[in-house]
Amino acid sequence: MVSADETIVGCLVAGGANVEVLGRVKGPVRACGANVAIPGEIDGVLRAFGAHVVLSGTFHNAVKAAAANLVLSGTFDGDVEVAGARVTVAPTAVVKGDLIYSAAELNLQEGAQIKGIVHRDWKRGEVFEKWRKKGILAVIPVGAFFWFISVVSLVIVGAIVNYLYPKRTDEVVATIPKSVWKNIWFGLIFVVVVPVAIFIAMLTVVGIPAGLIAALIYGIALYISRIYIGVWIGRMVHAPEVEIGLQAVSDEELDAIRKQRRRKNE
Repeated sequence: MVSADETIVGCLVAGGANVEVLGRVKGPVRACGANVAIPGEIDGVLRAFGAHVVLSGTFHNAVKAAAANLVLSGTFDGDVEVAGARVTVAPTAVVKGDLIYSAAELNLQEGAQIKGIVHRDWKRGEVFEKWRKKGILAVIPVGAFFWFISVVSLVIVGAIVNYLYPKRTDEVVATIPKSVWKNIWFGLIFVVVVPVAIFIAMLTVVGIPAGLIAALIYGIALYISRIYIGVWIGRMVHAPEVEIGLQAVSDEELDAIRKQRRRKNE
């Protein structure tokens, strides 16, 4: 953050969750963050990128910006090139050069002054759309790969837990069918309430460590619960077959079957 009474001579590169430039920068500026706000004065070329970008200051050189939501409300002495899902040109905006945009929606509000030409860059929009589609196609196999890895790791961890703590696993799994609806409601409350409590705790500086520890415990608890639920579902699927098999074969018949198997093996 650059305060209102601060002047920076030279290049400024700023990045973070929230980037704000209130003072003056006598040089080029590169700003990148989730929220970028520049109400100050920039002498050099400005390049700003973020999810939400607001340019309300005075810009003496060219401006290039890209954001999901971009707002132009300041004074721009040079050309302005912007790209985003939504570009808003506020009534207080004064663009002395050209406005070149590539956006799904341009909201040019009444009172805004554009002294140059307003041009939509269709080629750049096509490039963005092309890369967006490529990104989606790339995310699908990556997501499937990580899902497969998570399932395999869950099975491995479940087998290890069941091997190391068989009695404890039996005790936990045995309690699930006794009160299914009670466990479901408790699980829903746990999934919804705990993250809210963690978020509230992390709003204060004192509560950040406790919130991080609680978030870690919360994640571990969710992972372990998936293991026990998987074991319970697996036993539910195979339990009927086991019970039928035990009921259909008596102890004497079972001994006879075992003797026959021993003879065959001999």
